[in-house]
Amino acid sequence: MTFKKMLLLLGAVAVLTAFVVPAAAQASPLWFKHVGEGEEQVEETATEEAAEALHVEGPLTFTTAGGLATGPCNTTLSGGAVNVNKMAAGAFEKGEIKGECPTNLPGCKAQSATVQNLPWGLTATTVGGVTVIDITEVTFQFHYSTLCTTTYGIPATLAIAGTITGGLEEATQCIEFKKAGDLVIEGKTEKVSLDGELCIAEPLTMHAP
Repeated sequence: MTFKKMLLLLGAVAVLTAFVVPAAAQASPLWFKHVGEGEEQVEETATEEAAEALHVEGPLTFTTAGGLATGPCNTTLSGGAVNVNKMAAGAFEKGEIKGECPTNLPGCKAQSATVQNLPWGLTATTVGGVTVIDITEVTFQFHYSTLCTTTYGIPATLAIAGTITGGLEEATQCIEFKKAGDLVIEGKTEKVSLDGELCIAEPLTMHAP
């Protein structure tokens, strides 16, 4: 799916959500951008007509139901952000995991990792006063060292896929993940939880209008 098609799909999702989400949960957050400098800086609402540049970065740790923890992995994602039907949405079209990812097993590490199956969709809603962000159709792939495979029986390559859900801390503009996600190891039913954060880069911010 192309980046443009992803944004159009998110627009359709936003319309459906407006009908199925209870009234008490409909005060959805919006994207804003800061324009100008110093005392002359003003906040403008992002539009539906053109996607604003979206960049997030932070450490993520993945823990399988079997107890293997991989991370923190220094992750960056970039794409576009729009407000669709008075809801914040977006899509990530590029991503990178920088460097190695340690594990909780002595001597074992993921020598490299990649983000795949891009673009990934992003939607945001407010439920019970909390801004909830879903990033959908994600895939992370890890390449483990020989020691991991020979000593602990870990596959040389492991892919984790699904949806990750986090809560936005407005003060820091970071999406926080705490044992989050609807993730599984590809080809298996073993679940994977996610911890860490992805922080939104300026000039974009997200909050309730």
